[in-house]
Formats: sequence, structure tokens, C-alpha cells
Amino acid sequence: MPYQLPNCVLMIRPSYFAFNPGTAESNSFQTQLTGLDPFEIRQLALDEFDNFVSLLEAWDIEVLVFEDSEIPHKPDAVFPNNWFSTHLNGWLITYPMQDPMRRNEQRDDIIQTLTNRFGYIHRNELKNFELEEKFLEGTGSLVLDREQKTAYTSLSPRSHPDVIEAWAKLTGFKTITFNTLGPDNMPIYHTNVMMCIGDNFAVVGTDCIDISDRDKVINNLEKSGKKIIHLSNDKVFDSFAGNMLALSNKQCDRLLVMSTSAKRSLNVEQIKTFNELNLELVAAPLSIIETVGGGSARCMMAEIVIPQ
Repeated sequence: MPYQLPNCVLMIRPSYFAFNPGTAESNSFQTQLTGLDPFEIRQLALDEFDNFVSLLEAWDIEVLVFEDSEIPHKPDAVFPNNWFSTHLNGWLITYPMQDPMRRNEQRDDIIQTLTNRFGYIHRNELKNFELEEKFLEGTGSLVLDREQKTAYTSLSPRSHPDVIEAWAKLTGFKTITFNTLGPDNMPIYHTNVMMCIGDNFAVVGTDCIDISDRDKVINNLEKSGKKIIHLSNDKVFDSFAGNMLALSNKQCDRLLVMSTSAKRSLNVEQIKTFNELNLELVAAPLSIIETVGGGSARCMMAEIVIPQ
């Protein structure tokens, strides 16, 4: 049976959205705004979040919204896909996070709600790698081709080879690892900033993959039958064009969700290709969350994969 795109996502409505110095060292996409006070930034982020949820619901995507707890402060709580993932075999996996403040995002009440509703089994053994200062941040680090049971991972301070290997042994997935160069000539912090894999396509920031690894990544995607849409560095670095998520809705429409900055960066040929793939482009304005948080639309959605 072909893999069906998810039609449900989990999102966290932020309580204390802010620039996080603890993550900025490895995330060059973050910018500390000086023209707005912290309250204004939080309110603008809330507006973007609420509008995004409304947009997804208007497209008949089920959105499970949880309110962020106020204490302790969690400036990146709006990006839940980094601390857990769900899988066809019924597993809910939680992950070792680099920034100690971000480890507070893992919430037992959310895990319990999901396990009660969908019957997941919680697998938490990877969290022990935090004690070794080795990390792997969910589907930020891992871009999954679930049908082919293959995970693509760009190596970075947040994606350690030992944890990738342990994840592969746990899940039975094949892993394709590679090196990247971001806008500061440092590794891109999360793979999902420069890559999105759908059921029959892949959007890839090809130019930011190290030349020694580029053919390996492209060849594996081509062997899996994916139509590749190549992104230039400016689209990845300036517009978060790689940070997309493929979903379906109740009418079985195939949607590609992104920010408005990502959509604006696409050229005519790329949009034509998406149309030929029968993808509806769904775009939300997320400029404050992108600028301050250094993540975009895909980072805000943890897809809920129904066990089979």
C-alpha cells in the first residue's frame, strides 16, 4: 500500500516566543530584532501562529493545538517537530535536544494525549544521548522518505552520527548522511531547512550540499522515483524555501505547506512543476517567527502519522 500523506498535524501555541541565544550559535538563520520590544515580538508571533492554524483548518487539515505552558520559558516551543516524531508502526519517538532550555519542551501530557488517542508506544531511549552531549532533533534533523524507509540527515552539532546510527537500528530505516554549508559557511543546523520529501517528489537545496556528497543524495532520491525540485542557496538561506511539509486533507487533496516568503521565492518553472505534481501550494505569512526563531512552516508542524 503506497504511503499516504498525513492529514493531521500537532502545533504548539507559543507562550514565550523570543530570540534564543542558546540555539543561535548553531542556527545562523536566527536574527535578534532590536526595533521591537519582547512583548511586541510575542504578540506578532501569536498572530502569525493563529493565522497559520486557521489557514490549515480552512484547507481541511486537522490541527491539534496545545497551549505552551508559561513556566519554564520555552522560546522555541513553537517548533515541536524537533522533540518527537510519530511512525506507521505505532511508535512515538522522543529525541535528545542540544539546548538544555529546549529539553523542557518535551511534555508528558502531550505524549499521553497522543498515546491515548492513537495508541502509540513511547520510545524514549535516544534521550540518554543527552548525557553524552550527542543530539538528534527529530524531523528537523531527519527528513524521512517513509515509503522507502530512508532518512536523509545533514550532519551538524544537532545531528550526531552516533545518534543517527542508533536511530537507524531502532527504526530499521536506511540513513543517508551528508555535509552542508549554510549562509555563514557553517553546517546547516537542521536538514528540513534545505530539504522536503513528499510521496513522489523532493525539494532540495542542492547547492548547499557539499560537492563530495551531492551526487550521493541526488542519486538516492532519483532511485526512489522522486521528482527533484532543485533550490538555489538564496531560496534556502533568504526565504526558507526548503522548509516545507507535504500533507493531504479530508478531500484527499495533496498540499505543500510553506511560508509566503518561500512561495514568493519560487520561479515560474518550479510552480509549474508543483502544479504538474497535483500539489496545492498553501502559504502562510511567518516573517517574525522565521526571523527571530530561525525556523519556518515545516518546523512548526509535527505530522501525526496514524499507525497501520
